[in-house]
Amino acid sequence: MSTLRIFVSHSHEDDAFCRTLVAALRGASTDVWYDEHNLGSGQLLDVIQRELASRPIFIIILSPDALRSTWVKNEAKWAFNLLQRDSMRNILPVTARAIQFTDFPDWLFLEDFKRIEAANYQPFPPDVAAQRVLHALQLVPDDGTTSTSVSDESLEDLHMQFVSLYNQQRDYEALGVLEKILARSPQNARAWLNKAAIFVRLRRPQEAIQAADQALDYHLEQQYMALVWINKSAALLQLGYGKEAFACANYAVSLDPNHPMAWTNLSGALLWLNRIQEVLSAVDKALSLDPNNAIAWNTRASALLRLQQNNEALAAADRALQLDPNLYSAWVNRSAVLVRTNRNDEALAAADQAIALNPNSSVAWANRSGALINLRRYAEAAGAADRALQLDPNNTVAQSNRVKAYHHLQR
Repeated sequence: MSTLRIFVSHSHEDDAFCRTLVAALRGASTDVWYDEHNLGSGQLLDVIQRELASRPIFIIILSPDALRSTWVKNEAKWAFNLLQRDSMRNILPVTARAIQFTDFPDWLFLEDFKRIEAANYQPFPPDVAAQRVLHALQLVPDDGTTSTSVSDESLEDLHMQFVSLYNQQRDYEALGVLEKILARSPQNARAWLNKAAIFVRLRRPQEAIQAADQALDYHLEQQYMALVWINKSAALLQLGYGKEAFACANYAVSLDPNHPMAWTNLSGALLWLNRIQEVLSAVDKALSLDPNNAIAWNTRASALLRLQQNNEALAAADRALQLDPNLYSAWVNRSAVLVRTNRNDEALAAADQAIALNPNSSVAWANRSGALINLRRYAEAAGAADRALQLDPNNTVAQSNRVKAYHHLQR
């Protein structure tokens, strides 16, 4: 499970309401950013743009002062523009002080987002509003204190639940919410797109491709079209279809040249095709767009491993693991470098971590066998090599390690 990252936008006249809401969110173990020091837009521009980009949930606290604030409006527009390219983001308006419909002429982009508020644009008390936000984001179980029953849940409610669950990596719960959406709206193209993304993360590539094709069949919005091909390319990579993945990722890049995952998947496809220098160019583009892209850092590590650039490969794998400690393939790369550089205890620990995250990784078992051979633990090495070959009979490293291990056992 992952920590939900949230950006809260507010007018400083609503500081007290904001602090109550943020305290409740942080009490539910979320990572919340807001301008708590009143530094002003001039000092915060770079920080705000970076934090907005890295936080999929955008909460905007509404009040007459907020609706008059150019800075709050700019933050909301930036969040809205990010959402237009990423279906795994959402905006949650929360009313802090009474507003009026006439306050909204310049805020029509918020019209489709369900607000946390009482009837007639009135606010809930801060503690009640905070509790309703926690329920909307699936951060606490339903205790019956909200007025919305399961049967009253709107598609907007369900989509908010899905986005929150997805970004907490509660994938099976998120998948259940998508099933509810599709039961009500079978041709909901965005739900099919999101289903493809869930299946990619669950490493169910055939189902991911089928869901992506359904999204295309049901006329997905143009702004999300690149995401379909990003998901298809990721699924094809999982299946080992490098040429097909390259074609899909390349098309995604043509649709959205500034999407970091399009470039990341392109680099992964190029890696399958062993076009290493092109891999590094694509990775550099991905990282220029998103320096915190763990998958791109790990792809960089894979390419550098093939170039025998061990120190650089280890640094890239370690950076990937700083960003995502559960990225098993980065542990695989780390173990490979450490075996190669004869840091065998560390290599064994890294391989074991990879296996704990993905017991069916043939490469991780092969790396484990290599570390054990270097540690002269030949029986264990033979067992690890055998397991690697059960998972992938064509794993040449495991084949070589098996021969070495059994040779030493027979001496």
